[in-house]
Amino acid sequence: MTDVLDTLIYLEVPRILSHRENIGDFLTKLGPLLISRFKEREDNVKWDIFHAYTALLSQIRSLIPNFSSITLQTDSEKGEGHESCGDVETVRIGGAILLKSAASHEQIAVLEALDAQVPMLVKAINKQLKTKTLKTKQCCFILLTQLLRAYPGALSDQLHLLVSGVASAMGDRSSNTNMKIDTLSFLSVALCSHPPEKLHPHMSVLVPLIVRAVGDSFYKVSAEALTVTLSLIRVLRPSHPSACLLDFTPFVSAIYDAVADKLKATDIDQEVKEKAITSTGLLIATFGDFLSDKASACLILLSSLVLDEILMRFQLPACLPILLERLRNEMTRLVTVKALTTIVNSPLKINLGAILPDIATLGLLDSLTTKYAHGGLDGEGMQKILAETPALVTELDLQISQLALNFVADMMATHPELIPECLSKLLSAFVLLSQSSLLQGATLTSALNLLDALMRNPVPNKPSLEELLDELTAPVFAHASLPRQAYHSISACTAVVASASDDLSKSSRLAKQLAQQLRSPDTTDGVRLFSLLTLGELGRKCPQVYENDPSLKYALIKLLKPELEHTKQRNSRPEELLVDAFNSSSEELKAAASYSLGMLAVGNLETFLPFLLKQISSQPKRQYLLLHALKEVIGSESVDARAMEFFRPRIEQIWPVLMEHAICPEEGTRNVVAECLGKLCLVHPESLLPRLKGCATSKNALMRASAVTAVKFLIVEQWTAADDMLQCAMAEFLQTVTDSDLNVRRVALVAFNSAAHNKPKLIRDLLDMFLPSLYAETVVKKELVREVEMGPFKHTVDDGLDLRKAAFEWYMYTLLETCLERLDVFEFMTHMESGLKDHHDIKLLTCLMLARLASLCPTQVLQRLDRLCEPLKAQLQSKTKANAVKQESDKQEELRRAALRAVLALHVHVPDAERQQQFAELLTMIRSSPELNALYQSVERDATHRSFTAESIMETD
Repeated sequence: MTDVLDTLIYLEVPRILSHRENIGDFLTKLGPLLISRFKEREDNVKWDIFHAYTALLSQIRSLIPNFSSITLQTDSEKGEGHESCGDVETVRIGGAILLKSAASHEQIAVLEALDAQVPMLVKAINKQLKTKTLKTKQCCFILLTQLLRAYPGALSDQLHLLVSGVASAMGDRSSNTNMKIDTLSFLSVALCSHPPEKLHPHMSVLVPLIVRAVGDSFYKVSAEALTVTLSLIRVLRPSHPSACLLDFTPFVSAIYDAVADKLKATDIDQEVKEKAITSTGLLIATFGDFLSDKASACLILLSSLVLDEILMRFQLPACLPILLERLRNEMTRLVTVKALTTIVNSPLKINLGAILPDIATLGLLDSLTTKYAHGGLDGEGMQKILAETPALVTELDLQISQLALNFVADMMATHPELIPECLSKLLSAFVLLSQSSLLQGATLTSALNLLDALMRNPVPNKPSLEELLDELTAPVFAHASLPRQAYHSISACTAVVASASDDLSKSSRLAKQLAQQLRSPDTTDGVRLFSLLTLGELGRKCPQVYENDPSLKYALIKLLKPELEHTKQRNSRPEELLVDAFNSSSEELKAAASYSLGMLAVGNLETFLPFLLKQISSQPKRQYLLLHALKEVIGSESVDARAMEFFRPRIEQIWPVLMEHAICPEEGTRNVVAECLGKLCLVHPESLLPRLKGCATSKNALMRASAVTAVKFLIVEQWTAADDMLQCAMAEFLQTVTDSDLNVRRVALVAFNSAAHNKPKLIRDLLDMFLPSLYAETVVKKELVREVEMGPFKHTVDDGLDLRKAAFEWYMYTLLETCLERLDVFEFMTHMESGLKDHHDIKLLTCLMLARLASLCPTQVLQRLDRLCEPLKAQLQSKTKANAVKQESDKQEELRRAALRAVLALHVHVPDAERQQQFAELLTMIRSSPELNALYQSVERDATHRSFTAESIMETD
C-alpha cells in the first residue's frame, strides 16, 4: 500500500500544481485520501503526503488570492445556509459570509468542499502533533498555516484541539529553532484570521508561550514572537468594544515586561529592535490607560518598598523616553515615528507630556495637533518646530512639503497664536512652491487647505486679503513666463483666498481687476492666462461674484469684444467672455478658456450649462474646446445632488451632441467624447448603457471605437449602480476584441485592461470565450508589417506593434494578478515565450511577466524552463554596433537588466532550477562574464533592498 500511495503522490502532485482549473475535483477526490494516510508509518512517505495536501491548499489560495474581497463578515453566531444582508445576496460557509456578487461559483464550491474536510483534517493533524518526530510536527504547522492563508477563520471551531500541540511544540526542550519559528508563524496567522472571541478561551495557554519566545536568545525566534505579539495585543483588546469580552489584565504586565526588555536592550539584532519598538507603540496605544493607572495606584501603596523600581517599568513616562532615544537614532527613526503615531492615534488619550517638546516628525505632528488641540503642544519646543517648517516647503520633496503644509494648517486651527513668528518665511516658501510645475494633486490640495485655514482662523498679525493676494500673485507679474501648472496653482490659490474671506464685495473687485488685466493691450500672455484661469476658479468656488454684479458682466463681455465698447449690452454674460477667448492664437489661452468655462458651469449649472450646450451645437470650429468644458462639468466632484437633479433632464440634450462628435476623425476629440459618454452612463445607466451597447455594434468603426473607449470611464474604483448592468453587457463590448478594425481592437484591449485591473468580476466569467482572441494579438502578423522608403533607406514599420504591446500589457499587469485561476498557465507561457523574441518594448514586458510568473507558478515554470532559457541567453549575449548612439546602448543595458531580473526570479523562486541543464548553463555564462556578473550582482542587491524595504513597511504599518 505504501508503494502504491507513494507512486500516486508523485503522479498527482505535479497534476495538482499544473492544472488549477481542476482544483475542485482534486480537493474532493484526493483530499480525503491524503488525510486518511497522515498516519503512514514511513516518515518520508508521510512528509510527501503532507506536501501533497499543502500543494492543494496553495492552489486554493491562488484560486482565491484576496479572501477578504469576497467576504462580507466573519460571524459564527448566525445560522447556516444562504441568506441576504439587505440587498446583498450572500452564502455562508463555516463562519464566513461570502458575497455572491464577488465570489465565483468555482470559488464557493471549493471553499464548501474545504470547509467540509477541516474537522477530519484537524483530527488527523492533532494525532500527528503528539509524535516525537520534529519534522512531522513542522509539516503539521506548515500545512495549518497554508490552510489559514487559503481559508481564513477555518479553525474557529477546532482551535481547542490544537492548543496542546502548540504548547508542546513551543515548550519541548527538543524543539529546535525551525520548529519554534514554524509554530509561531502558525500562531501569527491564526491570531489574525479568527474572531477574538474564538481565541480568548486559549489566552491563558498562548500568552505565556509567546512571552517566553519573545525572550528567546536566538534573534529569529524573538523577532517572529514579536510579530505574533502585535496580533496578540489586538486580540486581547479589540478595537470594537463589543468584541472585548475578555479580562485582559492578567496578561498585560507579562507582555509589557517581555517587550520592554527587548526595547531597552542595545546589543540585539536590528530586526528584533525594530519589532520591539513597533510592539511597544501598539502596546501603549492599546493598554496605556491600564498601564498608567496600575502604576499610579501601586506606587502609592508600595512607595516604601523595594518593588518600586520594578513597578516603575509599567509607568508610561519611563517608557516614552526610550522611544524618544530611538527616534534620535537614524537606524530606528522611521519605525519609532510609526510607533509614536500609533500611540497618538489611539482612542486612549495617552499622556505624552514627557516627550512632546522633543518630537519633531511631521507625520506624527499632524496627528498630535488634532489629538492635543486643547493643550500640550504650546511652548518653546513647538515654536522651534514651527520655525523649522518653512524650510521644508519646497519642490525638492513634495511629500515632505505636503506633510509640512498639513501640519501648519492644523496648527492654525488649534494654536493660531503660535503662527505669527514663522508666517512671513512660510508665505515666502509657499510662493516659491506655487511656481513649481510639480505642485499638483494632493500637495496642491494641502496648499489650498493652508490658505483656507489662514483666512478662516484668528492668526495674529496675518496679512489682509489684498496683501495676501499681492504676495501670491507677484510671480505672475514679475516673470514673463511660468510653467503652465504654476498658473493653475496660483489661480486656484487666489480663488480660495477670495472665497475663504467671505467678503463678496472684495471678491467682486478682484474679478473686475482680472477683467481689466485681460482688456489691457499691454497685458502679457502669462497674465492673460492667469486671469482666465482665476475667473473660472472664482466661478466654481465663489459663483456669487457673477450673480450679484451686472456691471461686472458688462465689463467682462467687453474685454474680448472691443467693438461693444460704445454699445449697451446690459444682458451680456461672463460665459461669453471665455468662449471668445477661443479665438486667441495661443493654444494655452484656448485651453484655459475651455477649463474656465467648465468651472463656471460647475459653480452655476442652471445658468451656464444651457449656454455651453448651445455653443457646442452652433460652433463647429470650437467643438473640441467646448467638449473639454463639458467634460469638466460632467466629471466634476463638486456637482452636488441638487445640481445633479437639474443635470439629469439635460442628458437627453447632451447625448445627441456627443453622438454627433463620436465619429469625429480626430482621435483627441473622440477621446473627450468617450469620457463624457462613460461618465454620463454613470449618471443614468438604465437608459444610457443600452444605447452605448448599441453603438459598439455600429457600422462606423469610429463610433465603435468611441463606445468601447467610453467603457473605460464607466469603470470607477467604487462599486456603482451601473456595474450590474455593465456586467450583463460586457460580452457585447468584449466582442470588439475581434473587430476587423485595428484601432477598435487596440482601444478595446486598453479599455478591458481597466476592467480586469479595477473590477475583474466584470470579465472573469468571459475569459474562456475571449482569451483565444487575446492570445492571437500577441503574434506578429506579416500583413501588418510594411516597408517605407525614406530617401535611399528602407524602414520597416509594424502597424501591429501597439496592438501587441497592449495585449501583452493587459495579461502581464492584470490577468496574471487578478484572474490567474482562469488561465491555462502552459498556454499562457507559450505566448509569453514569443514575447521574449519580439520587439524591444515587448521583451521588457515579458521579462517582467516571467519574473512575476516564477513567484506565482514556480512548478509550471520549471517544466518550461528549458524553452525559456534560450531567448534569455540571446538577450544577454546581444551587443550593440560599434557606432551605436547612446540611446541604443541605454536600451540594450535596460534589456539586459530586465533579463537578469527574470533570471534572478527563476533562481530564487523556482525549486531545483539549477538542476535543469539549460538554466545551469545560463547561470554559468553569466558568472563567467565579468560584465554580466557585475550587472547580476547589482540586480540582486536591488532586489534584496526592495524586499527588505517592503517587509519593513508591512511590519510597521
